[in-house]
Amino acid sequence: MATLIHGKVHNGRVEVEELEGYELPEGAEVTLFIRDDEDENGVDLPPDELAELNDRVEAAERGEVVDGEAYLRELRRRSGRE
Repeated sequence: MATLIHGKVHNGRVEVEELEGYELPEGAEVTLFIRDDEDENGVDLPPDELAELNDRVEAAERGEVVDGEAYLRELRRRSGRE
């Protein structure tokens, strides 16, 4: 399972804002995505969008995915482009 958690670096250590009852087990592996503040295309999601992204990552891990080409065809159909 993957969980997205937002945090900031203070004194060289990553501090998370809120875990909301989520406990990291000792020895858990984590992956950090480091956003460059100078990068205009950086990712800075508000909490509600971060939660939605987390929900979608979990759905994908359960195999609840949609074929990308099929999704694009559906979007084109809805917009009247197909």
